[in-house]
Amino acid sequence: MHDHKAFSLPKNLSWLKDTIVELLVDQEGFRGSLLRFKLVGLPKQARGWDSTDGGGLALFRPVKRETFRFHWAPFDADLPVIRRLTVNGDESRDFLSRQASLSLKTNGVYTVQGSESSHLPPSCFESGDLGSAKLRWRYEYLVEDRFHESGRIVDGEKNLTPISFLCSPYLLHPSQARKMTLMSLHFFKKSAATKLVAEKLEPPTSSSRFGQTPPVKPVATNMWTLHRRVQSTYTEEPKTRKKAKSLRRTNLKERDENQELVPAGRRRRASSAGEDRRPTQSGVHSATPP
Repeated sequence: MHDHKAFSLPKNLSWLKDTIVELLVDQEGFRGSLLRFKLVGLPKQARGWDSTDGGGLALFRPVKRETFRFHWAPFDADLPVIRRLTVNGDESRDFLSRQASLSLKTNGVYTVQGSESSHLPPSCFESGDLGSAKLRWRYEYLVEDRFHESGRIVDGEKNLTPISFLCSPYLLHPSQARKMTLMSLHFFKKSAATKLVAEKLEPPTSSSRFGQTPPVKPVATNMWTLHRRVQSTYTEEPKTRKKAKSLRRTNLKERDENQELVPAGRRRRASSAGEDRRPTQSGVHSATPP
């Protein structure tokens, strides 16, 4: 766990001192677990929340790092459920009006959140009339695979590690608690209400922070083009050969055209000039006059 700096509570939140939040979680009545959190600070802001709503924010971290084991199967709807929220070990009073299902589908960080109506008089709040405000809460946890000692993944089970509990401080005010018995109205209403469902937190992407990611140039799939030596000549050699062939065709065409323009007689005389020579008496060859 990270060390947190000491902080002082304002007078209107003095009742929050030494508060331990407890979440009772079970899976179809089995594997009951008690997740305990201690107060570590009053943050000014939180992801997606305004600290001015509901009288501020209170951040709780696990009293000690613990990992809880739960059953999981792809088509199994029996998920772990937060049954109730209690404070300082008093299981007779509950602070939540709805239960919450904890997803275990894939590894990662999950969050589940809800809100409660305030039953406190406006005098309890330091600033303004917040008596009708919604008192929000949020629980975050980590899901990971469970491993054997041999290093092999255990099929059908997941590890759940609590991360934090964030809420309005007034959610935990003693006046907000409801008596929890099997015959109480609170118990029947809570059992009939639709459960909240946890959602997985996706990490921020580069496109969301810095705009769209530039397109990636496709890679050649032909293995012949992947060799370094081939890459240096593969694209240039055909162009060079094509250009050379084109130049040869042009030269041949021009030579044929020039030959067609010269008269046949001149071509014959030019080709036979100097060939018909007869020796003279002096032994000197002389060309036959035309």
